[in-house]
Amino acid sequence: MAQLIIESKKYGLITVGVGENIDHDKLNTISGGSPCTFLAKTAAELNDVIKPIQRHIMFADAHNGNYCHKK
Repeated sequence: MAQLIIESKKYGLITVGVGENIDHDKLNTISGGSPCTFLAKTAAELNDVIKPIQRHIMFADAHNGNYCHKK
């Protein structure tokens, strides 16, 4: 499903990994790559990724919804 969404280039996907043993490659495959993958070692660190995710969403709003697309 994620691949179909990415290929449509209508929507982007942002992934968030929480924990020590995160499979970065899988998250990057699902999302639009490393700029759209956010990591937190603990649930408490999730607050640190909120602002960058908000920036992606605000950028998308200003650019016809486009963000986190694989090239």
